[in-house]
Amino acid sequence: MAIKPDLTKYDLSGKIEYVRKKSNYVNLLDLAANVAESDTPPENAKYVIFSSEGNYWVQIGGTAVVPTGDILDGSAPLFNPSVLLIENETNISVISESGAKVVLEYFA
Repeated sequence: MAIKPDLTKYDLSGKIEYVRKKSNYVNLLDLAANVAESDTPPENAKYVIFSSEGNYWVQIGGTAVVPTGDILDGSAPLFNPSVLLIENETNISVISESGAKVVLEYFA
């Protein structure tokens, strides 16, 4: 399922530009190196957009870890995801190998 922009507008030449509306809820995780932190999505959140100045790993519904080898059972954390559909999820865990600030923008 594709995430559709919340707002469509046209530039001066008539080309379509897609702009998302202001987030309903924004959190920031200030991660220390190799220490996982969890965030609880607000009620009714449907998707989350991540942004960061550093690299990070995300695990939905569990605790994120920095991988040290192959993970071949389907449980690997996601590396630097940009947007995730999170309907009915109650926990987002994030970790960074070197530390990072990670912003989570939630949308209903």
